[in-house]
Amino acid sequence: MRLVKREPRVAAAYALLAALLFSFGWLGFEKKSTPNNNQTTIAKFNPSGQGRLKGAARKAKGAEWYIAQRAYGLGYIPQDAELRAIEDVRTRMIPELAMRLKKSAAAELNWEYHGPGNIGGRLRGLVVHPNDPNILYAGSVSGGVWKSTNAGASWFSTMDDLITLNISSLAMKPGDPNTLYAGTGEGLFYFDNLPGRGILKTTDGGNTWRRMHVAQGLNSPFILAIAVSPANPNVVYAAGRKTYPHVSWPAETVPDPGSNAIFKSTDSGETWQDITTGKGIEHDPQDTRDNIPAEVIVNPLDANVLYAAFGLYRWGGIWKSTNGGQTWFRLTNGLPDGNLPNMGYGRIKLAMAPSNPNVLYASFTHEKKQGDTANLKDSAMLGIWKTTDAGQSWTQAATPMTINQLNRNNGNFTALGAQGSYAHALIVHPTDPNTVFLGGLDIYKTTNGGATWSQASMWLEPGTPHNPENLPYVHADHHVFVFDHSTNPPTLYNGSDGGMARSRDLGASWETLNHDLGVTQFYTFAVHPNNSSIMLGGTQDNGTPMVLNDQANAWEELVGADGWQAYFDHTDPTILYVSTQQLGMVRLVMNYATGQTVDEKLIGYFDGSNGITQRDYDHAAFFTPYELSPNNPNVLILGTNRLLKSVNRGDSWTALSTEIDTAITNVAIAEGNDNIMWFATSRRIYKTEDNGATYANVTGANLPKRFLTDIEFDPSNNRNVYLTYSGYGTPHVF
Repeated sequence: MRLVKREPRVAAAYALLAALLFSFGWLGFEKKSTPNNNQTTIAKFNPSGQGRLKGAARKAKGAEWYIAQRAYGLGYIPQDAELRAIEDVRTRMIPELAMRLKKSAAAELNWEYHGPGNIGGRLRGLVVHPNDPNILYAGSVSGGVWKSTNAGASWFSTMDDLITLNISSLAMKPGDPNTLYAGTGEGLFYFDNLPGRGILKTTDGGNTWRRMHVAQGLNSPFILAIAVSPANPNVVYAAGRKTYPHVSWPAETVPDPGSNAIFKSTDSGETWQDITTGKGIEHDPQDTRDNIPAEVIVNPLDANVLYAAFGLYRWGGIWKSTNGGQTWFRLTNGLPDGNLPNMGYGRIKLAMAPSNPNVLYASFTHEKKQGDTANLKDSAMLGIWKTTDAGQSWTQAATPMTINQLNRNNGNFTALGAQGSYAHALIVHPTDPNTVFLGGLDIYKTTNGGATWSQASMWLEPGTPHNPENLPYVHADHHVFVFDHSTNPPTLYNGSDGGMARSRDLGASWETLNHDLGVTQFYTFAVHPNNSSIMLGGTQDNGTPMVLNDQANAWEELVGADGWQAYFDHTDPTILYVSTQQLGMVRLVMNYATGQTVDEKLIGYFDGSNGITQRDYDHAAFFTPYELSPNNPNVLILGTNRLLKSVNRGDSWTALSTEIDTAITNVAIAEGNDNIMWFATSRRIYKTEDNGATYANVTGANLPKRFLTDIEFDPSNNRNVYLTYSGYGTPHVF
């Protein structure tokens, strides 16, 4: 995979950046970024989908790709392996590298921030300062905790140099707004994704952070929720999730998986106690599969009254304790049965009315049970239930149809988009217990306790065929809400895959607040060969953004959906290649003076005549590798479960190999000779030196059983080939 043609002396720097930019994502369709009136606006091209994975399946594939790079060969990501690697980089590699750079031409290299500072990225934690509403905190899943001191007009990072930047939850200590807890690690219910390092704590408003060490009783690598008691601010509860081996790979037993549990601290996070394991919550007595805690909330008037939501299997549901977690009882009166045919509980979101802690809402999703083949959507909405007596009894406040029918996308998506284990948020108005906001694919609202619902946002732009009512645009995939109680009406903040949005009128209108919020998750990027101010790259759920100048806040989406590999034609850089997952390759011709594309063509989809088949699509890797020849701009190669080549810039493709037994994950063309090509799968490496007439398996016995991340030819001698591997416990460069 070649991102850009580069000089050998900076190749190591690009390789390091590429390794750090990986995350996971899923494929949306049409997005919108905030225009900058001082720049040429880039017109966006939106490719249509073709039989792609949807909902939770898409999220799972993205997570699987992320895990494969770090866990392949073991089947799991060892706890603290990344921490040890980071410490090794800090204490050994950086000093060594600094000494080498002083003696080389690379010493002249300086790094500068180039954005995007206006696109945003996935947020899962939001906090508003109770006394100064200009102070906001946002937790990003790959960018750490960010802070604004001007109500979101601009942002700055509080933790660039910490051991982990994977933030999944955020909470402030009542009465002490300089003290915050950040839960790390983003677990996709039954998929490990971004492993964390427990809980981080600051006592000075984010200036410094420290890790609350796992040795003190908190041993879960994924902290999915944190609740601090207003009645006793020293009492903190956390919902933790353990590590799981990948179900598709032969793997060792995970040596230290952590726990699925609710944890409690009575000393502001210094020490912790598991308060659920062994108390009948984690397993059905007749089913030993784990239930996963995704939510914990505490009564603001009584630190001993708390609710926890467990999901995934039938023994999940909502559990309550009235004695600080010493004992628990399951709430069932009026709630759905988790032992349903073909499915069990999925993720459950809880929200308590701040004005009346006896009023709670619970939004349920369902998951298909292992081995079941019924035509059910994983992670789809099961319904919303409400209690007015602190959980003694519940009534249904919304059926799936009540909210699903609000979607304007011709019924193709439900309210949670079949991904409720991923994007799912719920909040109750601070003074009106009948006003509730639900976040999923879009945002939904009720003002009468759930009797009726309305749609408060749309992820497709106003005026499009699927948004004829001109609902306000907010980026799709909503993860968190928080209210600023100081305004009237209260201001609602929202965190999604597109960063931060704000509504000052309870959802009637929205504005994005992503200025300088540098948390966009890049998979790949490319730089114009003749003008380094022009850049583009593929991102998670924010398409392929592009910038035409050096302004960090002037990026615009060139193509929607999730982005993947991107290239500039090195002989004619007005020609661009961008891509999404699953063969979603697009060739564009750009007019840089106007910011308009003058030609667009889908070159990766199967249409029955271009040489790409349904089997190519079915057997391609989720992130399908392709490469532009460094020698001939007409030549591209593509890997599915066979190697294909185009000699007309992607208009048509010819198979150069027969099908193999697994997907190709990496391809490369030799400098100076388009007949020499290498490609790799998860297990083997092949080469051809005669344009596919013959192949040789060149997998070396000394190569590690890890994920191959890159194949690079020496530009001055294509007999020299370099391989890089990710993962832990083995060498990485060969």
